[in-house]
Order: sequence, then C-alpha cells, then structure tokens
Amino acid sequence: MRHLSPGEQPIGGVSDMTNKGDFSRMLLSEFANEDEVFMNRVANNEALYIQREIPPEENVFERIILIDTSLKNWGTPKVLAFASAIAVIKHPKAHSECKVFALGQNSIPIKLDKVEEVIDHLNIVSPVLEVSQSLEKFFSEEHTEKDLEVFFVTNHENLENQKLQEVIHENRNRLKFLVTTSAEGELNFYKHHKGTRKHVQKIMLPLQELWANPPKKKQQQNEKSDSDGKKIDVPMNYPLLFPMPQNKIESFLLDGEFFILSSKKQLLKTYLSDNYYNKNYYSQYKTHRGCEVLFEDISVKPRGQFALAKNKQQHYILCQYQPDKKLISKLNLNTGEYSELNLSGRKVHHSLHLIYFNKKFYLWEKDSIWIEEINIDGNVILENVKTEREIQKNNEKADSELQRLFTYHDAKILNNYNKVGINQENGLVVSQFELIKTDEDSLQMRRNKDEMMIYAQKIKNKFIFSEGSEIIADPRGILTFKSINKAIPVFYLATTTDGFLAMASDTEFGGSEFYLPESTLLKIKTVSHMYSEYLEPFIHQIVEYGTEN
Repeated sequence: MRHLSPGEQPIGGVSDMTNKGDFSRMLLSEFANEDEVFMNRVANNEALYIQREIPPEENVFERIILIDTSLKNWGTPKVLAFASAIAVIKHPKAHSECKVFALGQNSIPIKLDKVEEVIDHLNIVSPVLEVSQSLEKFFSEEHTEKDLEVFFVTNHENLENQKLQEVIHENRNRLKFLVTTSAEGELNFYKHHKGTRKHVQKIMLPLQELWANPPKKKQQQNEKSDSDGKKIDVPMNYPLLFPMPQNKIESFLLDGEFFILSSKKQLLKTYLSDNYYNKNYYSQYKTHRGCEVLFEDISVKPRGQFALAKNKQQHYILCQYQPDKKLISKLNLNTGEYSELNLSGRKVHHSLHLIYFNKKFYLWEKDSIWIEEINIDGNVILENVKTEREIQKNNEKADSELQRLFTYHDAKILNNYNKVGINQENGLVVSQFELIKTDEDSLQMRRNKDEMMIYAQKIKNKFIFSEGSEIIADPRGILTFKSINKAIPVFYLATTTDGFLAMASDTEFGGSEFYLPESTLLKIKTVSHMYSEYLEPFIHQIVEYGTEN
C-alpha cells in the first residue's frame, strides 16, 4: 500500500506516452508540425506527451490510530478495536512511528506497549454518542500536517451518523483507513484511495469459541519451574493404579495383603482378585491388579534384607538387616521414628534371613534351633529364642504366594518419554509408540508407523503443545493430560508397551481392570467412550489450534 504499483512507475517506454500533460513534457516531434496542425492536435488532445521519469521512493507517513471511545463503541466492539490497533502497531512489516489516541470529548494520547496499559485504557469511556466533533478538531486544529496516515476504528453503527459521515468524507485524503467493529465479532477494513472508499478485508471472529479457548497465557509465578529447569511435581497416586514396578527392592505378604518396596523408595500396595485361589482361573486370566503408593521418599538404602510389619497402632514398620555391616534397623513409616542396633559384639551367623511372623521380626535359618527375635515397637532389642515349626510353614507359604503374584505380569513400563506428538492419522505418539484403540475395545501401545505431524516441546517431564495443552509424564508409568480447553477434563493414561491399558478421569474409568483401584467411586465406562470423550477432543484441540512442525 505504500509504493506505486510497478505499472505506474515510469521507465521511459512507449507505454509511458499520453495525450495529456504539460508543454514541457510534449514530444519534440510534435513541434515539427505546421502551426495549424499543431494547434489542432493540442486542442483535440491528440498531441503526445511523455511522463517524466521519477525514481520510486517510499512514502513515509506518520501513522496515527484513532480509537472511538463513545458509548456505542463500549464492550466487545471496543475490545476488538484495541485488538485491531495492537495488530497494526505490532505487525512485523510496520516500521513507521505509530501514535494512538482515544477519541471521546477530546483526543487523549495513549500507549499500548504493556498489558497493564491496555487494561487501563480499555476502561476509558466517553459519555458522548458519537465523536464527529473531536475527530474534526483532530484534523483541523491539532494535526494539520499533510503526511499523515490515519486509522479510525469505530463501531459500524456509528457510521450511520450523518455528522460523522461528513467529517470522514471531508478528511478522506488523510484518513487513509477506516476499521469498523461489531458485537458479533465482525471486522471490516476500508481504504480511502483517490477520493473513494474501497473495502479491503472482512474478518469474522468466532468469539464464543475464542473466549472458551483462549490462547496460551504466560506462565504464572507459581509455574516458573519450567524456566528454572525443575521437574513438575507429580501426585503420589492417581485415579488409576500404577503398573507393576520393574525394579523392586523387596516384596512382602502381610496379613494376606501384598506390598512392594520399589527402587524409587516407595512402599506400594498391590491386589489380587477375590477368586485368585482358583489356580486355573488365575493362571489364565491374570486377575491381579496394579499398585497404589502408601509411602514415598522412604529413607532407606537398597541393600541387605527387609521385612514389613504393622504395630498395634496400625503403623507400618520396616525392618532392615545388613549382614555386611552387622546392623539391624527399624523405621516407622508413619511417624519417621528410627532405631538401630549394631550386632558386632554378638555371635550372629551371616546366613540368617530376616522374616516376619506373628507380630515379631526374626533372624531365621531353616535348620537352626535357636533364632534371634526382634521386637516391633520401641528400640531394637535382640533376643535369642527357640524356633517354631509354624515359622517355617508361614515363610514357605509367603514365598509361594509372592512367587505367584509376580510371575504373570511383567509388562515393560514406558517411562523413557523422549518425545510426544500427534501423527498424520491424528494418533497420540509417545516415544516410538502410538496409542491404539483395538477392535476388541481395548487400549494398547504399538509401534508408530505414520509420519509425525505435530511435536510437543519437552521441558523436563512436561510436554507442551503450541496451542497450550500439556502432557505431564510420571516415570512410574502414568501420563496426565491437561487441555487448554477447559471443557475437556484432566485425564490420565497408564503406559506400558505390552498388555492392555486403561484411561481414567476424576470421575470415570475405562480399560483394563488391572488398573482399577480396589475401592473406587469411579464410573466404569467402555474404552470407546473414554477415547471419544477425552482423548479425541484433546487431540482435536491441538490439531485445530496448534501449529504443525
């Protein structure tokens, strides 16, 4: 809009000849005619002239944006007016100096460089119905220079006012652009060119959809962990159970319940279905469940032997025996109370095993007659007692039960989340695996074979898509999905590379029963329901409003 079009730039060819112009531009060949012929050609506009060659140069104007702040331009039209002004000011190709004025009873200079300034100036409202008087004053008294490029932004209803029409028409040479807004989100851009108004562009903004799905905002102060390079905290438990940990320090059977001390120094509780004593059914259908975390950040070194017990207060007591250091220690997981006893001065055989039986810990060996008894409550006290046949029976039963529990489910947890994205088939891809809904209405991870379309940016354990949606990775095998669209609830996905998976929100669950907590208020839904209600809208939001790679 700033330069003459190439066809209007004179370069001295035949196309630059015209039959109108000054005598100084007349072709010399015209003067060779006789006087009568010459005068006749001039009078009848037949004489030929040539346009003077003027080197093209940029027309540098001072750019001014006038925003209507009258009563009719209040509310949504004013928000769109300020948005249009900011778009003009911040355009990458806008190199001219730009000034902004709020027009009401008078013209007030404003700045839109900071968010706080935009918020403050949006509250400016003038009690007048239309701003023809201040607009006329702006051109006639305050800004009379010629090199102006003025934008006037107003509500389209104000253009029906006769006074405003007259002022705009009288100053159309300097009022280069006219922008109209509406409460429905319609923007129209007009340009004054050679005395006429030309419609340049119409934009219809889907306001309801935009208000419901705002673009990604700057991170708040309490979310600065990304920029600080720290991991995002993950909850201790989720609405669905964790996959079985691959690295275990020790497993326990206590009062008919199964526990795992994981390498991440967490005490987990796991389950078997009510009919797991039916060996045939158990072997065929693997009716065990996943894990929930009871305690985390346990202060323990992964060495030696462990046993687990409950005291009278139902506190969990973890006992540790380190033969190489000849050290017995106890830790109350509920209270953090710790005690230890060095066995250096006692004759304790190195082959003894730490076990639990009938409210006591024991350093026990199969063929020994005398064993060491360790109390549960209080400081560690070692007492030499005679063994019982029931201790061996209980220990053998516990070993067989634990062996049965961990034989059948050894799925590999997908915890190395190096990339997350969307492929060309609108499928969710985690690392090298795509989440698939099978024909049997189940969820599985399979090798991705489609080309990637959108990648999320990885910041520690958070993956952020361009439109603002996030996926938070928990290395214990859970992904948390948080869409920028608040209409899509937060939901969770268990991730293992083999076996059937599950998806859950805070109210619904669908997928493999392995991940369903033993006591839950979740509504059981089909995988198809969970996929269409949660994952598909999440992916659609990213594809619709995000940017491709």
